[in-house]
Amino acid sequence: MSPLKNGMIEDWECFRAILDHTYSKHVKSEPNLHPVLMSEAPWNTRAKREKLTELMFEQYNIPAFFLCKTAVLT
Repeated sequence: MSPLKNGMIEDWECFRAILDHTYSKHVKSEPNLHPVLMSEAPWNTRAKREKLTELMFEQYNIPAFFLCKTAVLT
């Protein structure tokens, strides 16, 4: 099961579970110690972008966050 549909987050609880697992099992460090770069689909909505930004700052207390269109990162 994927939290994404057409490149956008649809299942926020599943997405948070994946982030929790990633930080605890793979990064093995506190999120507040690392800036985060994520890519987004070109058709991502402003509301979803804002929700993701809010999640990353408020839930994970990250120090910096950059959300970039996938085409820019290629």
